[in-house]
Amino acid sequence: MKLFSPATRDDAIALIQSHSPTFPVPGQRELFGDFSLNRLFDRGVRRPDLVWAAGSPDASDDAGTRGLVAARHLSDAEGLVDLFALPADPAVVDGLLGAATDWARSHGGAVEASFSAPVAPDPLVVPAVRQVVDAFARHGWRVLVTRRHYHVTPRDGMAGDIAPLELEPAGDRPRVEAFVRRMMPGSLDVRDRANVAAKGLERAAADEAGDLLGADPIECFGIAVQDGRDAGLVVRRAMPNGNGFVCQVGVAEDFRGRGLARRLVATATADLLAAGATTLIADTDDTNVPMIRAFAAAGWEPTESRIDLTLT
Repeated sequence: MKLFSPATRDDAIALIQSHSPTFPVPGQRELFGDFSLNRLFDRGVRRPDLVWAAGSPDASDDAGTRGLVAARHLSDAEGLVDLFALPADPAVVDGLLGAATDWARSHGGAVEASFSAPVAPDPLVVPAVRQVVDAFARHGWRVLVTRRHYHVTPRDGMAGDIAPLELEPAGDRPRVEAFVRRMMPGSLDVRDRANVAAKGLERAAADEAGDLLGADPIECFGIAVQDGRDAGLVVRRAMPNGNGFVCQVGVAEDFRGRGLARRLVATATADLLAAGATTLIADTDDTNVPMIRAFAAAGWEPTESRIDLTLT
C-alpha cells in the first residue's frame, strides 16, 4: 500500500471531495464541503501535507485512491485529526491512521482525533464505531469523551416558552477568566475536570479562558448577572454561511440548580435565530445530563454522536 499527500491546496480539496466520510452524518458532510475546506485551507489551518491518502495520486491509475485521513494544525500547542474516509481494508486503515499518528506524535503540542457517527445512547457499543475506535487503539489512542453533536435546522417555537436572559457583554479577558474560575469547580465537562486535576484551578481557568477567547471574538461572549454577580456565560456566534454556533455554556458553581443553563441555551438560540442562522450547531458531553436537558428544553435534538480520542 502506498500513501501520498497532495501537492497543492486545490489538489487537496479535490481529493477530499472525491471521497465520502466514513460516517456521512451532517457534521462530517459539512467538513468535506466547500465552505469549510476553502476557509480552513485559506487560513492555513488545513494544509496539503496534512492530508494522507492511500493509493495513487495519478487519476489515470486504475488503482485510484482508496481512502484518506486529514488533520488540522490549530496552533503550535494544538492539532486535530478530524477528516476520515476509511476503506474496508484493515491494512489500509492502519496505514492511514499510522501516518496521522506519526504526525500527531511529532507535532509538539496536544493533538486529539475526533469523528462523528450516527447518534446513539452509547456510540461505543455500535459495531462500526467500535471498529474505528479499536483501529485507533492499535496506534496508542484512547477515548477521551463521547459527545452529542447538534446540527439542526431551526423550527418554529424553538426556545419560545423559556424566559430569555438579559446578557451583558463580557467586556474583557479578566472578567471572562474570573467567571471561568468559578465555573470549573464541580463541572461535568470531561475536559474541565481533567484540566483542573492536572493543572490546578488557577492555571486551568487561565488556559480555558485563553482557549475560549482565542476561538471566538469577545463580542460573542454574554454574561448573565444575578444577585449582582456574574452567574452564567454563553458564547454564541453566527457565521456568514448561515451556521449559528453555541460554543460554550457555563454556570458558576454557586448558581447551579436554578435552571440557569436552560435559560442560557434558550437565549443563545433566540440570539442566533435573530441573527439569521439557518443551521444551529453545538456539542455537549454524554455525561453532562443537565446540559443535555437544557438543549432539549430549547428544542434541540442531537443529530450525531461524536467520539474524541487522545494519545496515550
